[in-house]
Amino acid sequence: MLFALANQGQRMLDSGKIDSLVLPWIDKFFISSRRLADGMYLERLLRFVSSNIRQPLVLFWDDTARREAPSLGLALEDLAGRGLCARGIGIFGPGVPAGGTYGAERANALEIIFDEYPQKAFFALRPLNENHCPDAFRRVFKDLDMRFFLNYDSSWKDNLAFIYAGTQVFPLLSEQMEMECVSPWVCAGRKRFSFGAWLRRMLRRISLGELDGTSCPVWVEYGSWANLL
Repeated sequence: MLFALANQGQRMLDSGKIDSLVLPWIDKFFISSRRLADGMYLERLLRFVSSNIRQPLVLFWDDTARREAPSLGLALEDLAGRGLCARGIGIFGPGVPAGGTYGAERANALEIIFDEYPQKAFFALRPLNENHCPDAFRRVFKDLDMRFFLNYDSSWKDNLAFIYAGTQVFPLLSEQMEMECVSPWVCAGRKRFSFGAWLRRMLRRISLGELDGTSCPVWVEYGSWANLL
């Protein structure tokens, strides 16, 4: 299906019917707990795609919860050393430049991709920014401290199942080893809904203007989570 869509998209690009084409793909490409031991699947997948699609540009978004040296970054460094056209950006890069930060490179991700493609065809980076706030879950659901949204960290959802309950992403989650303290259900209008499906539906309705989300400050912040809309 991937190659069929790519071929059809290429024909439309060549004919001028479309200006660009993006094929989204959600999967568990890499098992981070195995560190470098799981790089073979990712390497074979990239080589397979590159051999069947002319000059592909692969953007790999990973929501790592690690502060430094994530497994994917180590694997990319190893793959690049063996000739694969891979490039980690920010925390997935080879290291922090002298006097710099991961965030500085992540902020320039677009320029880096433009400058290094097509010599590099595969780029890995975190969504939005390099903020690291591992205690955000406690701050939202225990202390009700909404200020953490000012420095949004997408990895705070790592290893949480309830927030994805009822969505198509749920089957892709890792096996949960601990019982969560938050119910995966929401009661509204005398009905029970899966939390993830309910949240996703509410966000969509607010983003489309069907509901007034400005009356609750929390919804204003939720609305900025593009990866949940």
